[in-house]
Amino acid sequence: MTLEQLAAFVAVAEREHLTMAASSIGLSASTVSAAIRKLEQQYGVQLFDRHRRGIALTKAGKIFLGEAKATLARVKQAESILAEANRTKGQSNK
Repeated sequence: MTLEQLAAFVAVAEREHLTMAASSIGLSASTVSAAIRKLEQQYGVQLFDRHRRGIALTKAGKIFLGEAKATLARVKQAESILAEANRTKGQSNK
């Protein structure tokens, strides 16, 4: 599982539209679709029901969404901590 797969999953889950989700995270629709498909295949779980009118979360997808969002939030927090450490590093060397 990669962060790109998680970001793609969350974006599609929130927008229920592949193209809009892809645009929101700066990836192509084909890249987002492939990331989700690979995630589903890797774990043997269908996360979305796909139909002519769009895409909707399955029960498993709804359960996974909370964890995926929490994981991405933790990664963002970790990145902020590292960025802050980098800023203060320069100040402590003075």
